[in-house]
Amino acid sequence: MSFQESLSFEGYLYVILVVKMLFLISMILSVYTSYKGMKSESKRYEEFQDKMEHLFIVLMGVLMIILFYPQNKGQVCLDGHTKIFLFIFGVLSILGIIKNFKKSRENSCNEKKVEVFF
Repeated sequence: MSFQESLSFEGYLYVILVVKMLFLISMILSVYTSYKGMKSESKRYEEFQDKMEHLFIVLMGVLMIILFYPQNKGQVCLDGHTKIFLFIFGVLSILGIIKNFKKSRENSCNEKKVEVFF
């Protein structure tokens, strides 16, 4: 039995998925509260979102270390749940990158507006 078939490995994948889902929920709530004009709530959701993003990056790093550890005999077999999870993680990561791009673009637009007033 390989480590990829173990219950603890599958549990670890679910933990990573939950962290990314919390990230998405906080992103949606942040946009919603920002739209409603609740700046303090929006800021709180953005801070939580940043924490979830950093936690996700650390957990994915550990996952890559586990999957590609040089001392493992044979090839890394990605099938079943592992393959599905990594696909979902890729999609969610792309959404996170788009969100970061939009946020940085908004910040640069806001900075340009400030410069016009001075």
